[in-house]
Amino acid sequence: MSNMSKPQLKTHNFQELVRKTLVLRDRFRAQSTDFDKRDRVLDLVEEVGELAHAILMVEGRKQVNVESKQAQIEDVADALADILFDMVVLAEDYGIELEREYGEMLVRLEERINEGEFDKK
Repeated sequence: MSNMSKPQLKTHNFQELVRKTLVLRDRFRAQSTDFDKRDRVLDLVEEVGELAHAILMVEGRKQVNVESKQAQIEDVADALADILFDMVVLAEDYGIELEREYGEMLVRLEERINEGEFDKK
């Protein structure tokens, strides 16, 4: 990042983060080329690729000869945040309440764990 200081996030409330995401999405759409759902999912896939690349480098599974191009944990965090942005926008575009869906998935996952589905053989 440049010498400019990072904007400070004032809240960690999920709904507030979603609202801020949608405000920024709308500003982006007003100032730039409109991403449709297909563009957004392609961007999501690109960001997942960047996450995979950063994790492989941080975990020492992939290396480059130029030290300035070595991934840091900040690169993992940045990719995860970019992925979350795309997921929030896609959920909104499809009318999905991401927070509720995620909560329901956690309940289903807990049930599967409790039933022993993932037990080591």
